[in-house]
Amino acid sequence: GILILLILVHLSQDVQSCYTYYQSYLGQKVADYPWQVGSKGLAEFVWHEYPKYDQFIITKRQGQPYIYLLFYGKYSPSKYQPQAKHTPYNEFTFWENPGFDKFIFPDHMTVVPKKNTLYIVYPDELPEELKSIAKPIKYNGRDIFYYFTYEPSNI
Repeated sequence: GILILLILVHLSQDVQSCYTYYQSYLGQKVADYPWQVGSKGLAEFVWHEYPKYDQFIITKRQGQPYIYLLFYGKYSPSKYQPQAKHTPYNEFTFWENPGFDKFIFPDHMTVVPKKNTLYIVYPDELPEELKSIAKPIKYNGRDIFYYFTYEPSNI
Protein backbone atom coordinates (compact mmCIF):
# COMPACT_ATOMS: atom_id res chain seq x y z
CA GLY A 1 0.00 0.00 0.00
CA ILE A 2 2.60 2.56 1.07
CA LEU A 3 5.01 1.58 -1.72
CA ILE A 4 2.30 2.11 -4.35
CA LEU A 5 1.44 5.49 -2.80
CA LEU A 6 5.11 6.55 -2.87
CA ILE A 7 5.42 5.48 -6.51
CA LEU A 8 2.28 7.45 -7.43
CA VAL A 9 3.55 10.55 -5.62
CA HIS A 10 6.91 10.25 -7.37
CA LEU A 11 5.27 9.83 -10.78
CA SER A 12 3.01 12.84 -10.20
CA GLN A 13 6.07 14.96 -9.36
CA ASP A 14 7.79 13.76 -12.55
CA VAL A 15 4.72 14.73 -14.58
CA GLN A 16 4.64 18.17 -12.92
CA SER A 17 8.36 18.71 -13.64
CA CYS A 18 7.92 17.75 -17.30
CA TYR A 19 4.90 20.03 -17.62
CA THR A 20 6.77 22.96 -16.07
CA TYR A 21 9.75 22.46 -18.38
CA TYR A 22 7.94 21.82 -21.65
CA GLN A 23 4.91 24.06 -21.22
CA SER A 24 6.07 26.90 -19.00
CA TYR A 25 9.81 27.34 -19.56
CA LEU A 26 10.05 26.49 -23.24
CA GLY A 27 6.93 28.49 -24.01
CA GLN A 28 8.56 31.69 -22.78
CA LYS A 29 10.29 34.01 -25.20
CA VAL A 30 13.35 34.16 -22.97
CA ALA A 31 14.09 30.53 -23.79
CA ASP A 32 15.89 31.94 -26.85
CA TYR A 33 18.63 32.78 -24.36
CA PRO A 34 18.82 29.62 -22.26
CA TRP A 35 19.52 30.10 -18.59
CA GLN A 36 21.77 33.07 -18.09
CA VAL A 37 23.84 32.93 -21.27
CA GLY A 38 26.29 35.80 -21.43
CA SER A 39 25.72 36.98 -17.85
CA LYS A 40 29.32 36.42 -16.78
CA GLY A 41 30.57 38.41 -19.78
CA LEU A 42 28.00 41.11 -19.08
CA ALA A 43 29.18 41.43 -15.47
CA GLU A 44 32.84 41.53 -16.46
CA PHE A 45 32.11 44.17 -19.10
CA VAL A 46 30.08 46.32 -16.68
CA TRP A 47 32.76 46.25 -13.98
CA HIS A 48 35.37 47.23 -16.56
CA GLU A 49 33.18 50.22 -17.54
CA TYR A 50 32.13 51.04 -13.96
CA PRO A 51 34.40 54.07 -13.41
CA LYS A 52 33.29 55.72 -16.67
CA TYR A 53 29.54 56.06 -15.95
CA ASP A 54 27.28 57.46 -13.26
CA GLN A 55 24.53 54.95 -13.91
CA PHE A 56 23.90 51.60 -15.64
CA ILE A 57 20.42 50.62 -16.76
CA ILE A 58 20.44 46.89 -17.45
CA THR A 59 17.71 44.63 -18.79
CA LYS A 60 16.48 42.00 -16.39
CA ARG A 61 14.09 40.35 -18.79
CA GLN A 62 15.85 37.02 -18.59
CA GLY A 63 16.78 36.92 -14.97
CA GLN A 64 18.51 38.77 -12.22
CA PRO A 65 21.78 40.31 -13.44
CA TYR A 66 22.43 41.72 -9.98
CA ILE A 67 23.55 38.28 -8.80
CA TYR A 68 26.27 38.15 -11.46
CA LEU A 69 27.33 41.74 -10.82
CA LEU A 70 27.71 41.00 -7.12
CA PHE A 71 29.59 37.74 -7.66
CA TYR A 72 31.93 38.67 -10.50
CA GLY A 73 32.48 42.16 -9.14
CA LYS A 74 33.39 40.72 -5.74
CA TYR A 75 30.98 43.24 -4.27
CA SER A 76 31.20 43.28 -0.49
CA PRO A 77 28.13 41.76 1.20
CA SER A 78 28.45 44.33 3.98
CA LYS A 79 28.23 47.10 1.37
CA TYR A 80 25.37 45.44 -0.55
CA GLN A 81 23.07 44.38 2.30
CA PRO A 82 22.15 47.87 3.59
CA GLN A 83 21.07 48.95 0.09
CA ALA A 84 19.38 45.69 -0.93
CA LYS A 85 15.73 46.08 -1.81
CA HIS A 86 13.76 43.06 -2.91
CA THR A 87 10.34 42.94 -4.47
CA PRO A 88 7.71 40.38 -3.48
CA TYR A 89 8.26 36.95 -4.98
CA ASN A 90 7.61 36.72 -8.72
CA GLU A 91 5.79 33.93 -10.56
CA PHE A 92 8.92 31.76 -10.35
CA THR A 93 9.15 32.29 -6.56
CA PHE A 94 12.24 34.50 -6.82
CA TRP A 95 12.60 38.00 -5.51
CA GLU A 96 13.72 40.65 -7.85
CA ASN A 97 16.12 43.46 -7.11
CA PRO A 98 15.31 46.86 -8.64
CA GLY A 99 18.90 48.02 -8.28
CA PHE A 100 21.91 48.78 -6.12
CA ASP A 101 24.89 51.09 -6.30
CA LYS A 102 24.95 52.57 -9.84
CA PHE A 103 22.79 49.78 -11.28
CA ILE A 104 19.10 49.92 -12.17
CA PHE A 105 17.16 46.87 -13.38
CA PRO A 106 13.81 48.17 -14.65
CA ASP A 107 10.72 46.00 -15.00
CA HIS A 108 10.23 47.34 -18.51
CA MET A 109 13.10 48.76 -20.49
CA THR A 110 12.36 52.33 -21.50
CA VAL A 111 15.16 54.19 -23.18
CA VAL A 112 15.23 57.93 -22.59
CA PRO A 113 18.13 60.37 -22.90
CA LYS A 114 20.18 60.39 -19.69
CA LYS A 115 23.52 61.96 -19.07
CA ASN A 116 26.47 59.63 -18.42
CA THR A 117 24.31 56.48 -18.38
CA LEU A 118 25.12 53.17 -20.07
CA TYR A 119 22.16 51.11 -21.26
CA ILE A 120 22.46 47.35 -21.73
CA VAL A 121 19.63 45.57 -23.54
CA TYR A 122 18.79 42.44 -25.50
CA PRO A 123 18.83 42.84 -29.30
CA ASP A 124 15.05 42.99 -29.56
CA GLU A 125 14.90 45.72 -26.89
CA LEU A 126 17.22 47.98 -28.88
CA PRO A 127 15.36 51.01 -30.24
CA GLU A 128 15.61 51.29 -34.02
CA GLU A 129 17.00 54.82 -33.89
CA LEU A 130 19.93 53.68 -31.69
CA LYS A 131 21.03 50.63 -33.68
CA SER A 132 23.76 52.62 -35.42
CA ILE A 133 25.48 53.57 -32.15
CA ALA A 134 24.94 50.38 -30.10
CA LYS A 135 27.75 47.85 -29.75
CA PRO A 136 27.36 44.14 -28.99
CA ILE A 137 28.45 42.11 -26.00
CA LYS A 138 29.09 38.68 -27.49
CA TYR A 139 29.02 35.14 -26.19
CA ASN A 140 30.40 32.37 -28.41
CA GLY A 141 30.23 34.70 -31.41
CA ARG A 142 26.57 35.57 -30.85
CA ASP A 143 25.35 39.07 -29.98
CA ILE A 144 23.67 38.55 -26.61
CA PHE A 145 23.43 42.13 -25.34
CA TYR A 146 23.88 45.59 -26.82
CA TYR A 147 25.20 48.59 -24.96
CA PHE A 148 24.96 52.28 -25.74
CA THR A 149 24.70 55.73 -24.26
CA TYR A 150 21.75 57.92 -25.12
CA GLU A 151 22.48 61.54 -24.41
CA PRO A 152 20.91 64.49 -26.20
CA SER A 153 24.20 64.94 -28.09
CA ASN A 154 23.94 61.55 -29.87
CA ILE A 155 20.34 61.87 -31.08
